[in-house]
Amino acid sequence: MKILHTADIHFSREHQAEALASLTVLAETAEREKPALVVIAGDLFHNGLQNSAASGFPALLAVIQRILDVCPIAAVSGTPTHDLPGCYEVLTNLISKHAFVMLEPALPPLFLFDDGYVTTEGSTEHPFNGKPPILLILGCPEPSREWLLAASEGATAQETGEAMKTALRGILLGMGAIRAQHPDIPAIMLYHGPVEGASMQNGQVIGAGSITIGLEDLALVGADYYALGDIHLAQQISGMPAYYPGSAYPVNWGEMGTSGFNLVEITSEDVA
Repeated sequence: MKILHTADIHFSREHQAEALASLTVLAETAEREKPALVVIAGDLFHNGLQNSAASGFPALLAVIQRILDVCPIAAVSGTPTHDLPGCYEVLTNLISKHAFVMLEPALPPLFLFDDGYVTTEGSTEHPFNGKPPILLILGCPEPSREWLLAASEGATAQETGEAMKTALRGILLGMGAIRAQHPDIPAIMLYHGPVEGASMQNGQVIGAGSITIGLEDLALVGADYYALGDIHLAQQISGMPAYYPGSAYPVNWGEMGTSGFNLVEITSEDVA
């Protein structure tokens, strides 16, 4: 089973040419490689867009539609100042051969079938042919203080940090419990945010933090592939099948690393 993993496209009116060029290569690769799924690990958008020819929005819809003619797309929201609330709704409402679906911890996980049909948990066989799913899809958007600490008003800074770590760990444990219920099929997890041990463009290595996922916590999910986004430098997290593909093009000054997307192949030997 092949999966195409991209993140940090940062589509904007100002950089529509660069973003569309990257998405076009992604669509061409999908048409050639015929993946079972394309995943976008956040920050498809850089800021708000108007639906106008000048903004490039119709061209964005066209290239997304081109990918959906091949296979479904699964995504998580990225940084709230880039992926504004509601920005993906027009994509999830596209009438296409395959679906554009969003993942959140509060929603059921998704199952993918060999014909590209995607459904939620509670229906672990194809409604039309009775076949089992071929992939479990889990996802978490970029964590924020607001939804991690909904009931922690008035806490000290230290208490706030610990509460955020505990809340994030609880989300990962919940995903791990879901994954444990389906050990016979591959599982992928989409996540937008910093992971401990990742390297920044300036060479700085990310350490432990209140909204940083630690390697041991990430491993709790038990995914066969972790599709990451947020860090704009393409890299693998040491010792794990966890990857940042890098940004589609240099978004900020000083970004000199390799950018692109990952073509992943998961075999039965990869499933524990």
